Amino acid sequence: MSKGSKVIVAMVAAVVVFSLGIIFGKNYRPTNEDIAGAAPATAPKITKSPPLSATRSQTALRDQGTIAERVTIETTEILDAAVPGHPNHVLIEKMRGALNQPDKYKRAAHWQALLSLMRFEDIEDTRELFKESCATGRYHPTEFEAFWAQSGVVDPSGTLDVIASHHNMRSGGYRFDVMNAWGQKNGSAAIARALAEHHEEGGASDLFSGAIAGWATHDWPAATNSLMTDVPESERSSAIGSLTWAIVYSGGIEEAQKWFAYFGKENFEKDPSLVKQAHNTVLEAIARGDGDETTEFMLAQSDQPWFDRSRLDQMLAGWSQSNPERVLDVIGRLPADEENLRWIDNAVSKWTAIGESSVGNWLIENKPSPAIYDRVTAAFSERIRDIDPEAARAWMETIEDPELKRRVQSELERE
Repeated sequence: MSKGSKVIVAMVAAVVVFSLGIIFGKNYRPTNEDIAGAAPATAPKITKSPPLSATRSQTALRDQGTIAERVTIETTEILDAAVPGHPNHVLIEKMRGALNQPDKYKRAAHWQALLSLMRFEDIEDTRELFKESCATGRYHPTEFEAFWAQSGVVDPSGTLDVIASHHNMRSGGYRFDVMNAWGQKNGSAAIARALAEHHEEGGASDLFSGAIAGWATHDWPAATNSLMTDVPESERSSAIGSLTWAIVYSGGIEEAQKWFAYFGKENFEKDPSLVKQAHNTVLEAIARGDGDETTEFMLAQSDQPWFDRSRLDQMLAGWSQSNPERVLDVIGRLPADEENLRWIDNAVSKWTAIGESSVGNWLIENKPSPAIYDRVTAAFSERIRDIDPEAARAWMETIEDPELKRRVQSELERE
């Protein structure tokens, strides 16, 4: 075997070991629990079974070695059997065996290693394997998606031609995977192909979305510029979502906020709806994590022209039930108009039901603006009227707005 082939063998084996480490967890490093479960070297007899965690670690180590050794041997066979211009039938048979592996984690690791050896000549025969699997009742969407992504790495242009020759495949999302891989390699070339397809068929949103998303994973300034200058306006709406999520997944929400700070200011006048769409996507990503970070991002954008009030209302509605204190904190930092103040009543009602003194403590500790203080106090007084009438009246007396104070007083005196 040549020196180059040996290098490929080593690289594929490393991919398998790394994949198994992620799949089985712990990267195969024994934990303190594993060590504690092992018998001392001088122990005359093991009187009980080792902890289950130790058994699993030992099994994982054994599986790691077995699969890595097998793939190393397989890689040598596959490389030796490769003939330019012809499908590698040894590779195809190994792939067939990998797809028939019942354990989904071992199947994924084995499949990924074999897939790295696939050439353009092998693409059509590899695709046929999935037809075979479906005919036997097996369904492998994860492996199929990985197959198209790798096809995009091997020969994206040729793979798109293959897809184009099968009209039933054009709507399956496969072109997006291919273009995503191409965009990661050569964003400008991928966009050029998407433009050619667009001019021929009058629409290619999956091609533009895939190319822009792949490009954005490593160079979002160039991808963003291409979106606004190269991608037809009719295709940008679908591409902006893919671009935004690509930045989130490659750089996290901190990078996404950095990107949006640039994108929003640069492009709002050109395409306000596109900026609003991007803003909502970033907000959705942030909302998956810490609530405080969501609040800060939302408040920082609240005075911007692209701010979507409906998204704020959705969050306030949710927080009214799950975290009423956050509603009061957020409202306290927004303009004291009726659009914001109307959320106070539900939040106070929910929070008082959880703990009667919570709202009163919040008023004392936070010292909100007079308008917000009065609205919170009014709702709080009415809510505790039947629980503690004296406290309700005492809180009512602190309201400064005379009209609101009279309304609350009338409510408290009502039988």
